[in-house]
Amino acid sequence: MPSARPAYEVLTLSARSLPAVLRGELRGEEALFGPTTLGLWFEYFSNANPHYAPNNAITGLAVARAAAAGASVLEFGGGSGSAAQAVLAALAAAGLPPGRFVFTELQPAFLRRGTRRSSRCSRPGASSPPCASTSTSTRQPGARARRFDVVFGVNTAHLAHDLLATLSNLRGLLRPGGALVLGELLRPGPDAAVHLELPFTLLEAYRHAPLVPGIRPRPAS
Repeated sequence: MPSARPAYEVLTLSARSLPAVLRGELRGEEALFGPTTLGLWFEYFSNANPHYAPNNAITGLAVARAAAAGASVLEFGGGSGSAAQAVLAALAAAGLPPGRFVFTELQPAFLRRGTRRSSRCSRPGASSPPCASTSTSTRQPGARARRFDVVFGVNTAHLAHDLLATLSNLRGLLRPGGALVLGELLRPGPDAAVHLELPFTLLEAYRHAPLVPGIRPRPAS
């Protein structure tokens, strides 16, 4: 399937980089997210990639179920914007356009691309017109004392250094009765791998995330 090509290219890149990372000659962050590989990640973190799109779609449905029309919505760690696209499309399909949509991301290149993607959403169907959304970008969502009806993130919370503090901070961004939606890959079993395991195992932030008994028994759980 041609649309799955980025997933296989990411695995190939990871396998090719693994020996140098294990020898300490190369950091995983440099191997995977260098200037020459950003285009590949833009293709991977896409709703056209069948390996990645399901989490975005499921998160979109969950946000649409939790939100009301005119809701104030925040995405944290939005990457290149594919989850924002899926969520905005789900809200549009449900007749629940947000009154305010805030997109946040720390990596500058992803922030620029994600901001562009989240500035407009599309209704289902190729012939449907685009749906304008109110969109704001900021790199530090906690820097503003604002409250949101829905806060969501896709494949982001598992990288938090202090997971409990992160969840507490996200809760503090919610209005009373607001919803926190976390779209994360789930292991099919306690010792089973997920399809992003090999690439992200190369990353120090992934390997060295502090463990929390009963909550994070292994890295990125």
